[in-house]
Amino acid sequence: MKPKVKKRLIILGLFILLIAILITIACISSTNKANKVQINNIDLSSLADGEYQGSYTISPVTVKVSVVIHNHQITEIEILKHDYLLGKKAEILTEEVISKQTLQNIEAISGATVSSKALLKAIEVALGGNHL
Repeated sequence: MKPKVKKRLIILGLFILLIAILITIACISSTNKANKVQINNIDLSSLADGEYQGSYTISPVTVKVSVVIHNHQITEIEILKHDYLLGKKAEILTEEVISKQTLQNIEAISGATVSSKALLKAIEVALGGNHL
């Protein structure tokens, strides 16, 4: 192999390694931020019937939801926006929130921690007062 080609391959390899390291650091940083997010429960008995919207971002994930309350029960959660990398599988948590009627004791989906936390927090934000 010619020295010039070898040198270019080494530089390309180092560049790819650098990109991989930067992506890993960004993922770890996002997961650490997500783990620090506290999900507070909402007193459903204090909420009027209607549709509530909320959003939350844990970079690079953004979630916007619409939550329908009827007779002090969560009857529907629609994900209006979900910008994610690998977090699509976290969207199943809406079914668990509706089933349990709480934001407490909902486990983040493995491999989708950031999306899980952003989704739960967006629901909390919505029910915290953004009534339409």
